[in-house]
Amino acid sequence: MFDKKIEYFMIVAEEGSFSAAARKLLLSQLALSQQVSLLESDLSIRLFDRNGYRPTLTKKGEEFYKEVKRLSLQYQNVVAHLKEQKKADIRIGFNGSFEYWRMMNIVDQFKKRFSSISFEFKEGNFEECVNYLKKDQVDVSFGLDCEFKDDSQIISQTLYQFE
Repeated sequence: MFDKKIEYFMIVAEEGSFSAAARKLLLSQLALSQQVSLLESDLSIRLFDRNGYRPTLTKKGEEFYKEVKRLSLQYQNVVAHLKEQKKADIRIGFNGSFEYWRMMNIVDQFKKRFSSISFEFKEGNFEECVNYLKKDQVDVSFGLDCEFKDDSQIISQTLYQFE
């Protein structure tokens, strides 16, 4: 979220006056003017020329406005995109039928606690599953412990032991 002073500055620039911006923000004109003055002090530049009837952006103010407007739009797009994503995905690699059976038990337990998360499965042999992890094609991979524990790039955890 943007600093309130920046948001206030943008609204003053868009409204063309401190009084119109203050009404829009439900603030006093004095409080709004003080916040913009604090922003100017923080930046060590004058954003508005206040000599005329209406404040006008200085050259530095125009530059600043263009950049914060661009950043504001990017921020809004990112937030909208994240809100559109209703589910988080976990990509799982596995090899062999035994691992699949164990993996599905773990996934089922996980889904009971976190029902909004979806899963994507990618089957492969030993080398493929290791490469999936290294190339960030899966988030986690299930397999025999000996397949993963000797690779320094992979953090492994033993879930089950059997003979």
